[in-house]
Amino acid sequence: MIRKSLCLLVLAGSPAAALAADREISLELGTTGHAAEDNWFLFSGQDALPGFGARLGWPVHERVAVIAGWQHGARGTTVSPGDDGAGEFAAAYYADAWSAGAKADWGICRWFRPYATVQAVGQRAMVRLDDDTGEDDNPNQIQRSDFAVGGLAAGGLDFRVPFAQDRFAVASYLELGYQLLTPSDFDELGSLQNRGLAFRWGLGFRF
Repeated sequence: MIRKSLCLLVLAGSPAAALAADREISLELGTTGHAAEDNWFLFSGQDALPGFGARLGWPVHERVAVIAGWQHGARGTTVSPGDDGAGEFAAAYYADAWSAGAKADWGICRWFRPYATVQAVGQRAMVRLDDDTGEDDNPNQIQRSDFAVGGLAAGGLDFRVPFAQDRFAVASYLELGYQLLTPSDFDELGSLQNRGLAFRWGLGFRF
């Protein structure tokens, strides 16, 4: 009775689907929080890293799928130590994160499936300070990188529009969780703590 009531509330009483954790391919946009510390504000005025990426999923059980994803994010600013612009330089931060884990959903109906996911995350981050961005081989450019590991836990809402006799579906999802990684150490440039809320919006196919 509860399942039917929720279905009716979401999308006018659509019948329940036979299977849930389908194969998945999606593109996504999102933001990942960063600790609000002085080193991070060198690259951004906000304590979040926007990005884009992709996700794949493969069912291993009626309600559980293995998922793997990739996210790329970048932030940058121009830093002026003096009021006259002397010593001005560009500061940029780039990150590529790879994730893998499990997603379990609740098949309320064929249109709407809440889910929870837990994933392991590995991230390669790079920082770059450059006082002449127009020169490719600027000898004054400083670049450092590091690899961080950690995890992500999140909950999401998956909305689907089936077609081809329910063999395929266009799907969109909203996901909110928390990501915690080990600090990234950039030698003499300092370190950054990778932790905060993680939001994702995705669009793709289920088949």
